[in-house]
Amino acid sequence: MSQKFKFEINFSFSDGSGSAIDVLNLYGNQIRDDIDQVAWNLCDCDDEVQSEKFGDLVLLNWDEIKKQGHLHVNGKFAVNALEEEFINQVVDEYMDGFADFIDVTLNGLYSRSGERASFNPKPIAWDVSIK
Repeated sequence: MSQKFKFEINFSFSDGSGSAIDVLNLYGNQIRDDIDQVAWNLCDCDDEVQSEKFGDLVLLNWDEIKKQGHLHVNGKFAVNALEEEFINQVVDEYMDGFADFIDVTLNGLYSRSGERASFNPKPIAWDVSIK
């Protein structure tokens, strides 16, 4: 039976420019859907299996902090899951494709502003903690 877990993903980026903050601020609206999609794929695209293993994902908080020229992002989530191991598997898979996920936001920012954001979307470090 699934139980409620809270988890945090912390990202660090070498670029702390204004365009990086703009991109990540916009991406905060999309991250939940991207993580949910990864979980769905890992559940063999079966809604029933996903609702049991990784259901009702909620983004609780999304903060961007510029510190010493770097950008640090903290995302806090809640999810109903069977086990911590599956949450780790979902986050690992998500982080493997992170640059591809955020690319959609980069292109969206371009279509709104008409200017390309000069931002390297590859985190220099990341970690996840589960409670």
